[in-house]
Amino acid sequence: MFKCDKCDKEFNTQAGLDQHNADKHGMSSHDKKALKRQEQEKQKSDAGRKEKSRKMGKYAVVAVVVVVAIVGAYFLISGSSGTPTNNDNILSTNLYSHNSLALHIHPHLEIEINGQKEIIPTNVGISGSVMRVIHTHDDTGKLHVESPVPHTFKLQDFFTIWGRQFTGDCIFQPSALFGEIPLKDLDNIKVVYGPRQ
Repeated sequence: MFKCDKCDKEFNTQAGLDQHNADKHGMSSHDKKALKRQEQEKQKSDAGRKEKSRKMGKYAVVAVVVVVAIVGAYFLISGSSGTPTNNDNILSTNLYSHNSLALHIHPHLEIEINGQKEIIPTNVGISGSVMRVIHTHDDTGKLHVESPVPHTFKLQDFFTIWGRQFTGDCIFQPSALFGEIPLKDLDNIKVVYGPRQ
């Protein structure tokens, strides 16, 4: 005797039970077995994909560690801080694409000579398709300091890019050591020259 697991009806043959399941329950026992086999194969396949994904995750971690080691070695070879040893090289870097910036800060600079505010022009450090590591976008005195590597820029670097003198003897005209002031994010730097009061 063959018994239906859904409604407990009994049949003399497997074919009768299959016909009953197909007519009443929409599936024969043969179809049930095939479906069960498909489900088991899917579970095995899913388990295989999970194992492969887990292994790929390990490979990704190893790849990240290797990349970090290579980058660390590069910075170790090129200097402990990762900055170029030649300041002229970093100042001539073209940032026009703005890719992979390690530094992006905005100090503000104001210059006053003999009571007159000097306007810092728009687009200092920007020309055609060239954008230097220190530049302006407007005449507000906001400096955009951006670099593909960590680097401590100084006020003198901005004057170098601008093409203006700023030394112990000259700030456009005279000064002391302001050129050594490091540029930091959101700093307000005011350079004032004039007769002593």
